[in-house]
Amino acid sequence: MASAVASNILEYVQTQWGKQDANEIVDEIGNGMYLPTQAILLSDNKDYLCKVVEAGGVDKILEFLLQSNKTFDEVLPQGGDIPCPSIWLQVINNCGKDGFLPPVLSRTVQFKILNNISGVFQDMANFEERKLFGSSDIWAKCLMFFTGLLSGLLTSQHKQLGDFLLKQRSLKDFLVRVVYIEMGDAKVLADLEAFEQRDDRVPKPDIIGSSQSNCAFAIKYLSEKRGKDVLGGFAPILISPGSDLRMATGLIKLFQSSKRDGWYRGGYSSMLIVFLQLYDWGGRLSGKFNVDCVSSELVPVVTQHLTKFATLVRDRFFIENISTGLVVLGATFMTPTIKGRRQAPIDYNVAKAIYTGLLEYCLDLCDCNEGRIAKALEGFLQVVSLTAKLPATKKAIRSKEEEIRAKIERVKDRLPYLFSCVTSIEKIVDTAVTRAGKEEKADEENKEAPSCEFCYEKCSKGTTRKCSFCKSIIYCSSDCLQLNWMLHQKSCLLLRKYPAPSTSRQIQQDGHALFFRFLPKIMVQASLKGYSILYCIVVIDMAEVAPMFRTLTPDQFFQTYMVDEDTIETSKEVFERNKNEGSLTVSYVGFTEEGLSVSILSFSPGSVPQQLGHSIMEAHDSDRWLQAQREVSGKSMQPEMLQKLQGNPNLWQQSLLQTMKP
Repeated sequence: MASAVASNILEYVQTQWGKQDANEIVDEIGNGMYLPTQAILLSDNKDYLCKVVEAGGVDKILEFLLQSNKTFDEVLPQGGDIPCPSIWLQVINNCGKDGFLPPVLSRTVQFKILNNISGVFQDMANFEERKLFGSSDIWAKCLMFFTGLLSGLLTSQHKQLGDFLLKQRSLKDFLVRVVYIEMGDAKVLADLEAFEQRDDRVPKPDIIGSSQSNCAFAIKYLSEKRGKDVLGGFAPILISPGSDLRMATGLIKLFQSSKRDGWYRGGYSSMLIVFLQLYDWGGRLSGKFNVDCVSSELVPVVTQHLTKFATLVRDRFFIENISTGLVVLGATFMTPTIKGRRQAPIDYNVAKAIYTGLLEYCLDLCDCNEGRIAKALEGFLQVVSLTAKLPATKKAIRSKEEEIRAKIERVKDRLPYLFSCVTSIEKIVDTAVTRAGKEEKADEENKEAPSCEFCYEKCSKGTTRKCSFCKSIIYCSSDCLQLNWMLHQKSCLLLRKYPAPSTSRQIQQDGHALFFRFLPKIMVQASLKGYSILYCIVVIDMAEVAPMFRTLTPDQFFQTYMVDEDTIETSKEVFERNKNEGSLTVSYVGFTEEGLSVSILSFSPGSVPQQLGHSIMEAHDSDRWLQAQREVSGKSMQPEMLQKLQGNPNLWQQSLLQTMKP
């Protein structure tokens, strides 16, 4: 149904839109016709769009919105086929944004909108009734578009629009209440979540998260552009009637509780900036936010964001959220001045943050190998390094030295990573744990050879093995490591600490999405190694926050990920069968509460994505995956380029590393 509607709209825009007289289009919009109304949102013909708007297209929609106190059936003209008034609000939302229309026309339209939405605002701001055009479902469906409209008007280059809106007594209450909607009235949240479940739009929008982001961005913009007076007006507002929390005092809990995708598309970073302004304005006192140390409270918050999005598409919001988080975290290390004369010890906040996983978070960022955050991370680590010799920081790092060094080893085993940042973290740890000369020499002399976790024999140099997943447990040989694995799995999970374990279902879902999204990159990796894609095992390794793609020979795979002989034999049988049938062998690896999860999956020739190449479907079944590899590799590199790469070890290694992670 949804695809048929989309097809009709596309056909209308391509065949009819732009060919009729603009006044005729306006009449059709006034008669409640769906296609011409929806075409305003999709039109690439800006000249024609302007003619429709100038002829009164927006005016007709505003006439409908002025009747929002009536039911939709009463408002929609006979013969009209608009399915929901949310489309009207969506059009007004777009037309009210700077840049959608030429500047002069945009200003005229924005003021028209401002003068005609008071009724809609009263209905949308009524959280007790929650009805628009007589329907609670329409209210829920329109929330995202209405908050977008308000945000567009408040942040418009025409300052008068914001001035007028800020004079409305309930505006600030509405913005704050939407930002804190997950922490406010439980009935409002439950009703919105219930509507989201039955919302049949494709793709299904994140109404709550997107609405939060719209309002958060407006608050951030106003606090930056209008100064302390406006921010001071928002700070004491209750997050909902009857709550003990206010906008300012509830910020830490907001960061801890909001986890929706839409929230992380502008809302999260916006409120981090608002928090920083309030933190600085309030004298850098954590107590004003009802916590002992804001730095230590924010570490799990930024870790939560990274864990959620490291496996997804790393768009501008991902980079913005990471960079803003680092800036805000670094700023919270700054302590207040005591009686206006001297600054309180900075290492208190840094130490508290280290106890809650600060350096592990930084190492996970290194593991992501995202060059766009390298500069921000380096600057942040410089701030931390300044405190490495101070008492509280030194104590915190020494107490966690083994954990941090084990994490460093784990990252170094997962090439590529942000090399310079890992080096900076190593220097921070070394600075904190280095003792005076005599003490260090005595420690070395008293240091005993480690004992094997399984047989308890002293380990000798050259044969020592560590668990590759926690890097904390030492064995005297590979045999002892294998024999102890079933006993060690649970403790391995505890020793790793970060990231938190997932579920088997989530590992399968994430692995499947990553496999198909990065399949071309994986195929290029196999070609660089000189492997046939059918003669290796494709591994999507999600044991850490950042996923890693590997193409391994069976022996390499079993040595790295499997220690149980029965499982190895079964997996070998699956691999050989797949190879003979032309199926691809894929493994998704991750940690659950039970320990390491390693799945062996078969992707038949019929599952080869057709978009990889036109000739794939013409190939014999047993040759389809190989043909796909040839197609992808041929587009990425010509044979002479491949030979040139393989003849230059440094260039070949660099190209290979680029295929290892998203």
